[in-house]
Amino acid sequence: PEKLSLGGGFEAISFETAQVGVSSDGTAGNSRLFHNAWAAIGKDGRYKQHDFTIKVDPDAILVPSRLGQHLARHIGKKVYFNNCDAFTPALYGAVEVFSKQALQAYYEDDAEDGTQLCRQWEWKPWGEDVFMSYCLKQLGVEAVDDFELVRDDRCKGVSCYDDWAAAFHPFKTLEMWSECWNVTANIEEKRQKEQERKERESDELLLREKVLFEEAERNRTLKAGQDAKEAQTLRKIDRDRSRAAREEALKSSRERTATEKRRRAAKEEALHSHTAKQQRLRARARGNSSSANESVATWSELQKQLAVELAVQLAAGVTDSTGSEEGITVTEAPG
Repeated sequence: PEKLSLGGGFEAISFETAQVGVSSDGTAGNSRLFHNAWAAIGKDGRYKQHDFTIKVDPDAILVPSRLGQHLARHIGKKVYFNNCDAFTPALYGAVEVFSKQALQAYYEDDAEDGTQLCRQWEWKPWGEDVFMSYCLKQLGVEAVDDFELVRDDRCKGVSCYDDWAAAFHPFKTLEMWSECWNVTANIEEKRQKEQERKERESDELLLREKVLFEEAERNRTLKAGQDAKEAQTLRKIDRDRSRAAREEALKSSRERTATEKRRRAAKEEALHSHTAKQQRLRARARGNSSSANESVATWSELQKQLAVELAVQLAAGVTDSTGSEEGITVTEAPG
């Protein structure tokens, strides 16, 4: 289709005209005209690049940012929107919304090799909105009821202060249109400023949280370093204590060994001294005894006395290293 530049990067698509009558409800009977318009849009093909295609009457005000919020959860679905429930849920033509999938179903039916189910209604005195709603229902397209989408004078009435409605209709003079537009623009400007304020506060909060997190990380790292240093110090103390304990145990073991050696040496010395005393006393006993029986008796008594003395020395761990015979009495046999 032929394109007409509107400036600012916008282009209008031309389409074949058609006679417009009066519909059964007193509106424009323009279904044939809009059939030609939708055919031109389908041939142009740019509707495929977008999730939704919107038809807006010239005497309506559209707020795209609000419209996006109404449509977001229906992206990718085969739907159109009923925007008025004054009598029964219906599509009113001031603002019409069709998903890409809905238009694809329409164009597939309207193609020369399609079923062309909707063409049977073209000549009837219907408005294009009634025609499209009947056609899309016939093609299995889902109707979404969103009665907050448009504030229309023929439906819920017009209130330009409604900050959720995405469109307002009708405004038959430039003055009326501009007045409502200014109200809506002021609301959107305030909303935008409020949104920017919240975003700044959110960014500042995130920044504070980041600073606090980084500070906490630094403190954690510092504490971890201090803990590691303390742990290293404690390990050194433990090693020193273990080393001292081992040295003390070794010293004690050495002392016990030395003491044991001294005791063994004392025992050996006592035994040696005892043996030497036995030998000397035996000789004296023999020399002092007058008879063999007396010598045996005397020797027996001396052995008992030496045994007692040896036991005492061994028990006390003490030895008489001089070999002294003090305290031992030898009984001599008479003459």
